[in-house]
Amino acid sequence: MKSLQQIEDMASVMGRANLNIISSAGLAVANRIYRAMVMVLPWSEFMRQNVVVTPTAGTTAGTGAYDWLKEPVFLNITAITIQDQDDANIYKIISPAPDEVQWAALENAAPASVPTYYTRYVANDGTVKIEVRPAPKYASKIIQARGVIEPRELTSGDVKTGFLQAAADDAFAYMVAADFLDTDGFGDYADKQLAKAGMILQQLFGKDSVPIELPSLIVKGG
Repeated sequence: MKSLQQIEDMASVMGRANLNIISSAGLAVANRIYRAMVMVLPWSEFMRQNVVVTPTAGTTAGTGAYDWLKEPVFLNITAITIQDQDDANIYKIISPAPDEVQWAALENAAPASVPTYYTRYVANDGTVKIEVRPAPKYASKIIQARGVIEPRELTSGDVKTGFLQAAADDAFAYMVAADFLDTDGFGDYADKQLAKAGMILQQLFGKDSVPIELPSLIVKGG
């Protein structure tokens, strides 16, 4: 958990230039790279589980749609679960709707203790919703979410990243340095910094999980 100022200092050394990533355009670059790093790799520090989706009182029998939570913001939902009253309130997985045909087929289905599918959408009034089908059969059941959350935006030099390992911050700094180097026309030197970042990420997650070119895709795009 290094501060953004520390990341800037490291990136300036790596890029052999005085970089500014704690304000204006540089801050946007840092946040873009930071979010991309979190999105593409399974960081345990950004995984949240047992996040309650339903209101405090739980479900309403026969009602399938509920307001989606505003915080945290999920980058990737890995599971939606609901208490199954027919099985000692053990949490059971609700699958994402595979397509419109199967979703529509359950529109008028009888309520069930464990709905088959869920989907999320934005209602006409702008409210983000989660809907399950069939609707829950019982009241006061809790629906929970598990997944990867969006990291809090880095807003100033004092704000720290969410990474638990210093090596992850090192990789972040290498990629920030590479972005500026590439923009300034030093592509070969930028690639060297990206390769260093790739080696770190491979050490953290394994070579089979991290293509060596991943940092380049994050910084430069496809």
